[in-house]
Amino acid sequence: MGHDRPPHIKTAQTKMDQYTTVMGGGIADRRPQDVAGSPPPTDVGVLLKAIQDRRKEVESKVDGIQVDLSLVRQDLQRVVERVTEAETRISTTEEDVTTPQK
Repeated sequence: MGHDRPPHIKTAQTKMDQYTTVMGGGIADRRPQDVAGSPPPTDVGVLLKAIQDRRKEVESKVDGIQVDLSLVRQDLQRVVERVTEAETRISTTEEDVTTPQK
């Protein structure tokens, strides 16, 4: 069957055949990640739980980012207020300096 295949293809096929023999499944039961390493969980409930856990992690990270953005927004608002106050003081000082004394 594999007489004219390149060596790396023969090796991959051998590994896949060994995997099938050890795991007791046919080629239809395998996914690409199965050949590379550990077998994935086959129970739909286990997969669903893993997806839900990952979703909670991602949602938690998103919540953290939203809190960070809120804090940054507050800091920027304070900076804008300080700059506005400084501009007002500068313009008042300029008026005092440029206004002739009577």
